[in-house]
Amino acid sequence: MHALLYRSVASDGLTVRDVIGIFTASKQRNADHGITGLLLYTGVAPGSKSAATSDRDVDGFVQWLEGPEAEVRALYAQISQDPRHRDCEVLVEGASEALTGASGRLFPTWSMRFGRARALPVSVEGLRKAADRLRRGGSAGLPGGPQ
Repeated sequence: MHALLYRSVASDGLTVRDVIGIFTASKQRNADHGITGLLLYTGVAPGSKSAATSDRDVDGFVQWLEGPEAEVRALYAQISQDPRHRDCEVLVEGASEALTGASGRLFPTWSMRFGRARALPVSVEGLRKAADRLRRGGSAGLPGGPQ
């Protein structure tokens, strides 16, 4: 099992609706390729008063991808070229067990899950904490429960 954690900056004008579109397209594609993971973003919460006056709801992303190495690398190569974000930076990459200290996947049942975070984690431990908040329906929760 291979894993990759990256962060990026949202392109100008990217909205939460755009993120929902990314999530929707990713779920089936990831399932078809044996990839699971989590996409977190920072920015305006859906339905907030700020969202109504902002043309840029989303500030940045962090994403964890896990699955067969060739599939994860191919997906990241595609993601890194997506014009909806820029300045992609791989934070960690390698065998899942070496990165997480546990065998298997961090998110075995999530072909993709996403949520809003107040601050983006930059480590595997930070990602775990954010995922725990999502599981409990915390501040990072949005449509798209466990998949």
